[in-house]
Parts: sequence; structure tokens; C-alpha cells
Amino acid sequence: MVEWKRSIVLVLAFGMHGSGLAGCGGRAASPGKNVRSAPSSPIGPTQRLVKAVPREASFSVYSDPQHGVALRYPRNYALEEGNPEELSGGVKSQEGWEDEQPGALLLATMVIPEDAYPNTTFVDGSLQFAVNASLMPESCKEALIRSDSGAVRRTGALTIQGVLFHWAEETTADAGTESVERNYAGYSNGACYEFFVHVAVGETANSDGLEKQADAKKIVRHLEKIASSLQWSVKRNVSAGEKTPE
Repeated sequence: MVEWKRSIVLVLAFGMHGSGLAGCGGRAASPGKNVRSAPSSPIGPTQRLVKAVPREASFSVYSDPQHGVALRYPRNYALEEGNPEELSGGVKSQEGWEDEQPGALLLATMVIPEDAYPNTTFVDGSLQFAVNASLMPESCKEALIRSDSGAVRRTGALTIQGVLFHWAEETTADAGTESVERNYAGYSNGACYEFFVHVAVGETANSDGLEKQADAKKIVRHLEKIASSLQWSVKRNVSAGEKTPE
């Protein structure tokens, strides 16, 4: 009887031990059962990161290889080379330049778009670039300051790439519109280079407050930045009356 009970105890003990081994064996057979796989990378070994494309530049370049000059101007401005087809606002034709100054050659005209200053009294604005090889340093400056209208002119100077440009400004009013015109002239490389800036704005804004008064002088300064971007692509000969770069 004792032997029979001992056999039962041994069988039960062996059964419990065997089931434990079976459990261990089951876990060992599937070691990755409870292991989470790492997410795959969105960039494969043969893929490359693509850099963002830079935004389109807001400036364009006017270049005249024949005269060796270049200017940077806002991309939304209209550009006309040579004699302009439309003479809106204060834009002068080639004939007009020659009448005022024999020998002047109009190279380019840049016109501000009508919607450049929305909800303001802005009317129009432009910058013209010309060269006159028939003028000497002193006559270049004298032609600039002389005014046929007899109006009082403000004068000043601007240095561009080491070249001293004198300027003269005249402001007039007509039929509720104020016009500011500024002429620049600088002598370099045996020629007189000239800029003509014109800006027109309404003198008074609407009483409803929906339209603001445009700042003509500020717009003139914006156009002056175009003139200040003037670059010579040919070696300049320093002439009398020309300021040398430091």
C-alpha cells in the first residue's frame, strides 16, 4: 500500500516537472513572440533627401553689354529697352531726351505697376536710364541742374560704385496731383550716365478713410535703390570730376 502511494507521488511529481519543461520549450521555440519590430525608415538606402527649392528671386537684372552696364530692379516692374512704346505718366521718349539734351541715348525704362501701392493715392512712377557720350564732366552736371521751368530745385549727391552722381529734384502740383521728378547725372568712362525718376500721387486721400495718402518721397527713394544698383561690367577709366573708389 505504501509502495502504491509512493508510485502515485512520483508520477505526479514527474508530470508537473515535465509540463514545466514543455512550457519553457514553447517559449524558446518562438523567441520573437512578444518582441515588437522596429518601424521601417521612410527613407530607403537608395533614397536621398531632397532640398527645398528656393523661392523665386524678387529682382530681375537689366543688362546692356554694348555699354557695359547692368541694373537690378523689382521683378514686377515693367521693363522697356530703348524707345518706350507707351509714354504714360512722366515717361519721356527718345526724342524727348534728345530735345532736352542733344546726344542723349535712352537705354531703359522701368515702370511701377499700378497696383504696387494698393488703397493709396499713388498714380504712377517710373525710372529711366540714359547715357550721353557727347558731354564732358562739367557739362554733365550743368545740364542736370538747369531748369527750363524756372522752378526751385532741391539738389544733392549720391555715390554709386565710386562714381559721384549729382541730383536735382523738382516738385509740381496740377489738378490735384503732385509730381516729383528727380534727375541724376554722373560722369564715368568717358560718358555722362543719367537717371530720370518720376512719381505722381494724389494730393488728398478719400474722406471715407479707405484710401491713404501715398508718400511720393518714399517711392522716389525706392526708385533710387534701382539707380544705386548700377554696375559697370567694363573697366572704368577715372576721369576728371569722377570720385575714385576707396
